[in-house]
Amino acid sequence: MPKLPRDVFELGRRIGYPNLQEKIRRFLFDQFNPNAEQVGQDVPLDECPDFYGNVFIYRSATARFYAPSDISGVGGMHREIIRSTTSWRKGAPRRDFVLLEHTPEKPGFEGLHVARVFLLLSFNFQDVEYPCAFIQWFSCVGDRPDNDTGMWIIEPDTQYPDTIIHLN
Repeated sequence: MPKLPRDVFELGRRIGYPNLQEKIRRFLFDQFNPNAEQVGQDVPLDECPDFYGNVFIYRSATARFYAPSDISGVGGMHREIIRSTTSWRKGAPRRDFVLLEHTPEKPGFEGLHVARVFLLLSFNFQDVEYPCAFIQWFSCVGDRPDNDTGMWIIEPDTQYPDTIIHLN
């Protein structure tokens, strides 16, 4: 993986997202205002905290989760490695997909969001470290799995912009 700059502006330019600093500022708004009526993407940028710090990039993150219905893990515990890298085994980029809980009362896939991890990053702000993922949202095509394959079909979401989310 080529060495990426840590400066937020230079990093944004290098990865093709010159508005990366803006995305971080909007993420910080959400962190400091969890009960706000508006989310960071909807508020004026001047209401978001200023961020001019360094950003640290990672190739992978480990997710640990409990899946009681799957007996393959010890007591239902599982570990998955989520990868996001510009070159996988000296080839094309690898950007893993993740499922994010959205509506826990809905069964299975219906209660989840789908996103592709474009970048795993962390940064410090006011002496707090924020481990994050810069994700690209995907939406389901239709309201049920495909009749032929039994799988859900997804496509890039054009309504919601790419977002930075906390890894916790």
